[in-house]
Order: sequence, then structure tokens, then C-alpha cells
Amino acid sequence: MLAASGAVETAAARAAEAWEATEARAAERIEAARAAARDKLDADREAYCRQARFDYRWPAEAAAYPWLVEAMWHDGRRT
Repeated sequence: MLAASGAVETAAARAAEAWEATEARAAERIEAARAAARDKLDADREAYCRQARFDYRWPAEAAAYPWLVEAMWHDGRRT
């Protein structure tokens, strides 16, 4: 009876260790994915300012009352 009890405890301990190892690997993969996403977002933010275009030309009337528009830009995306 005690031998069976010890076997169950050993199996439970091995299962707990395996679970902890799996959890640690998952945490590492999550952190790696977050770091990659953060790097991609930073790169996109850095490149965005170089992508903005100021191609519009406004007639002088657009800057007059009531509109008072001086410039407009479009980045080719829906923002």
C-alpha cells in the first residue's frame, strides 16, 4: 500500500515538474512574441513619418474666411 502511494506521489511530482517546464517555455515564447511585436511597431512608427505625403495644392480662396485651410495631407491609409 505504501509503495503504491509513493508511486502516485512520484508520478504527481513528475507531472508537476513537466507542467512547470511547459509553463516556463510558454512564458518565454509569449515574451519573445511581445518583443517582436514591440520592435515591429517601433519600426512602423519610425517609417511612418517618411511615408506621409503633402501633395495637395490649395487655391488661395481655401485659406480665406470661413475655411482658413492652410494645408492638408494624406498618408494613403484610412486613419
